[in-house]
Amino acid sequence: MKKIYPIVALLLIGCSQRGTDSSFQSREDSLRADPMVRDANCYQKSDGELVTIIVPHTIPIRGTITEAVDEMRIYIEDDRFWQERIRVIDARQASNIVLLQKEGVPLLIGEVEGYKGKLHKLRAFYEDEHTTDTLYRELDARYKGQVVGRK
Repeated sequence: MKKIYPIVALLLIGCSQRGTDSSFQSREDSLRADPMVRDANCYQKSDGELVTIIVPHTIPIRGTITEAVDEMRIYIEDDRFWQERIRVIDARQASNIVLLQKEGVPLLIGEVEGYKGKLHKLRAFYEDEHTTDTLYRELDARYKGQVVGRK
């Protein structure tokens, strides 16, 4: 299934000089270094106009963006179940990462290590037809093999 990302197009008009492959690559690399940019592509139209297409991340991160936290964000953005639920990744404290949902209670992840297993446990919690998070003020997936709901 093809993934669809919201696209923000930024047109840089008035570039009369033709670019080179290396100048385009350099521009793309500098844009991709921005933590809010998932991908960027530059091309030049036949009339010489330079066009840059930027694909932003759909889930923002609060706090320090480490490589591991960014990897977790991409994992969440690529999973339809989580992409539809998660509004913000709060990484202000590296040892206490929290996923804030669009609707529902905060999800405590703790350390980023092992996030896939923690998300798997949380997903199983939500997919259980008899379970709801409305009874709790937060769900904690930091403990091995379980999800703890706090009232």
